[in-house]
Amino acid sequence: MKHKNILMIVKKFLFFNFITFFLNCSSSQTPTWYYAWNNTVNTLEAASDSEIIPALINGSNYRILKINNFAGETFKDFTYQSRNSKIEIFQLPLMQNHSNGNILDLILPLRKNEKLYDTGRDKYFLLKFKSHTPGDEKISLSLSSDKKIYTYNKQIRTGNFNYKSPLNLNVFAYFDYNFLIKDLKTQVIQDLVNHDNNVLVIPPAALPNLTQKVYDTSALRNYLKGTENKFEYYILYFNFNEAKIDFANPVIRKNMLVWYNSMMKVFDDNNINTKKVLLFPFDEPKKQQIAELMTMYKTARGLGIQNPFFVTVDNLEAGKALLSTIEFVQMKPETMKLLKGFTPKSQLWSYQLTYGSRDRKATEYRDMSITAFKNNATGIGMWSYADVDRAVGNKGQSEFSRGIGTWEINYASPSAEYALIYRKNNTIYSSLRWEALSFGMQDYFWLQLYKNKYGAISTNKLLEQIDRLSEKERDDFKLKILN
Repeated sequence: MKHKNILMIVKKFLFFNFITFFLNCSSSQTPTWYYAWNNTVNTLEAASDSEIIPALINGSNYRILKINNFAGETFKDFTYQSRNSKIEIFQLPLMQNHSNGNILDLILPLRKNEKLYDTGRDKYFLLKFKSHTPGDEKISLSLSSDKKIYTYNKQIRTGNFNYKSPLNLNVFAYFDYNFLIKDLKTQVIQDLVNHDNNVLVIPPAALPNLTQKVYDTSALRNYLKGTENKFEYYILYFNFNEAKIDFANPVIRKNMLVWYNSMMKVFDDNNINTKKVLLFPFDEPKKQQIAELMTMYKTARGLGIQNPFFVTVDNLEAGKALLSTIEFVQMKPETMKLLKGFTPKSQLWSYQLTYGSRDRKATEYRDMSITAFKNNATGIGMWSYADVDRAVGNKGQSEFSRGIGTWEINYASPSAEYALIYRKNNTIYSSLRWEALSFGMQDYFWLQLYKNKYGAISTNKLLEQIDRLSEKERDDFKLKILN
């Protein structure tokens, strides 16, 4: 009897150690998956473990993985088995918006044998699924720390449709605009290209002054270095709003062609097709500025300058006056609504002002493409890529100079934050909002596919309710296309 009790104790001991070893080698917890764009922590929408993720060839999709009571402090490795997709993983550290609410927004790369950013017990990770081959596939994933290995499965269905961005994207990214992007031109250009941003606005400081007798183009030459043919459009922003230039004046008319040719020579020298160059004299013109823009337009055409003009519009008067004359019009959605039913000859793009940017959900950025689809726009955009100086203030910039990440700084004027990126030292980091803005263009592509398959009437019905659809329901209509 005594030997039986000892044997039973040994068996229990061995069983306990086996279970402990197993738990330390693989995840015993049910994985917690979320859709990526409702990024306030208490409103994250859960995704089923058994869901099928819809994807396009050369497209992408995202999921958030939450691991409760994450074991370990150091990231060791991430592996996966897939024939059809490439998968990337990032950390989403818990951070706060300007109202002290918990959000996920900052996207940090994971490097082998480096400590994870935060020390919280629960960890959030962003997985980006990039498809390259059509078909259904169950993918096995493995994430390991210094203390534990976590394994999961995800199913992906990639349709036989090659994704190519259907929209132009313009986020008004100015190099060296402020401390957030200063001296990081190469990183900024690559980041814009990675997010399918195909429009580069060149600010006034990089352009020669029309009213001067000698046109110095050295700043423009420096600005264009590294951008050669990486963008579909190069927009020259002159900011004549307060310049009070009489474009009908014979002297101005005489100088304008020389001024214009000096800039086009720079593009020629850099092997950038001058047909890609748009002229942007006035930002959101009002009243007299509208008339001045039209005078400049007619003067340019009279001089043989044929480059398309570009303008931003935030009011009905400008919309009515410019929408069938200026070739490219980027307009606020509120103004688009007022012009409903008006058929423009211009290429119509939409844009929005996203003040207090980290207080806004990533869904708002994602849905800019839906707004464009509803208004037959061929481009989207927002102000801006990196406007934070006034928001941060002198104290915040001082903190940044001491090596503090911009996501950790207490902003002096939070509502003045307009940025898609964060920075620490000499590295910029993406946000979920930036990923959502780029990802939204795929929604536009999906809506085109839906319209091709089910027709305009069914698509209009879908658009009437799309703002109320859950993330799951949005994926359902995509899966319907693939079935």
